[in-house]
Amino acid sequence: MLDSMRRLAAAIRGGGVWENAMRSLLYVLFVIIGALVSVVIGYLIEPQVSMTMSLIVFLALLLANFVASWIAVVLVMDRSLKDYATPQAQSDIQRQDGWR
Repeated sequence: MLDSMRRLAAAIRGGGVWENAMRSLLYVLFVIIGALVSVVIGYLIEPQVSMTMSLIVFLALLLANFVASWIAVVLVMDRSLKDYATPQAQSDIQRQDGWR
């Protein structure tokens, strides 16, 4: 019992649980921000064009938001925003994730 408690505490301190919680929190935050932006753009399009076009634009932006939020969370959590395109940064990321 004590051994399993120590392993759980080590996992929490070691970044496993904490890192996943931070990723989830960041993802939810990015999705909420993107959804608000989608709503504002939809409302701005509605009086200019039509209610139907506003809905189509809103839904397209909302669905794209989920993908963009996921990519943003990966870039932020891997700390690869500065040099994500360089081959050295890509190999470092792959090495951290356990790739060979």
